[in-house]
Amino acid sequence: MAIAVYEEMELEMAEARPRHLRLLETTHEVPRYMRGPTIADRRRARAAMMQRRRRSLVAVTVLACVSILCVPGTVFGATTSTGVSSDMGNASSLAPGMAYTVQPGDTLRSIATLINPDEVARVIAQLKAELGSSVVVPGELVYVP
Repeated sequence: MAIAVYEEMELEMAEARPRHLRLLETTHEVPRYMRGPTIADRRRARAAMMQRRRRSLVAVTVLACVSILCVPGTVFGATTSTGVSSDMGNASSLAPGMAYTVQPGDTLRSIATLINPDEVARVIAQLKAELGSSVVVPGELVYVP
């Protein structure tokens, strides 16, 4: 009797556990949103994003530099509209030994007025003697006598 009970238990246990495991193929496809991009795709996308950021930064930097170079020096206080530096332009007159850059529309009289408004005729004579001419050309450097 004991042997029969043991055989019955062994048969029940044998039926309860699987004899072998096998893989079954799925019949449906997993949706794309559940799969997600691969790691390689994500790395490629990140590299492309970083390259776009770098290019944008370079473009903005170049644009800022070009914009600054296009702005005249008077905006930054480097020179005045008369061609004199802002430090000299704040002074009431030009001092002897200073260099003045002739601007378009300047004449000997306008330059002499900047140098010494009280004795314009004397300064014009000195400028003529120094330049050797009564004509000034824009861009020319005139040294104050």
